Amino acid sequence: MRYFYDTEFDQTATGYDLISIGVVAEDGRTYEAVSAEADWDRISQNGWLMDNVVRHLPPQDEWKQRSTIADELFMFLTEDNERPELWGWFSSWDHTCLSKLYGGIPSPDWLPDFTHDLRAVIEYINLPRSVFRRLPIFVVNHSAIEDAWRTKETFDIVAPFLRTP
Repeated sequence: MRYFYDTEFDQTATGYDLISIGVVAEDGRTYEAVSAEADWDRISQNGWLMDNVVRHLPPQDEWKQRSTIADELFMFLTEDNERPELWGWFSSWDHTCLSKLYGGIPSPDWLPDFTHDLRAVIEYINLPRSVFRRLPIFVVNHSAIEDAWRTKETFDIVAPFLRTP
């Protein structure tokens, strides 16, 4: 099954600190979580993150430990007992954040070693300009779950132009 996801994170000198993750399954199921273990002191000093990311987060009493997020996400992504097919938008950083929940790269066997990057795919197909202009992904608001939905909506529009197995 395809899963469309997005993460919000704080870039640090040593990597990426997961703030939130939103995932939309091809069948419409969703998963959203915020990391209670993010460096909230550092994040609170970053005006851009406060203005563009933190304002979209669920209430603090819903935030979770990374281990809980990893466990719940594993259950969500493997519900159909198949290896998930991951899709994102500018997804290299998202995949890094996702993999870090499971100890980094290489990922565990059940998790793909890469995320299909829809933005890169669109670069290589001959997408009619009229379709390109309609893509919902260009309305990004830095809410992981909303951006995951936009990635799925964009995929659904672009899918007829893709050669898929």
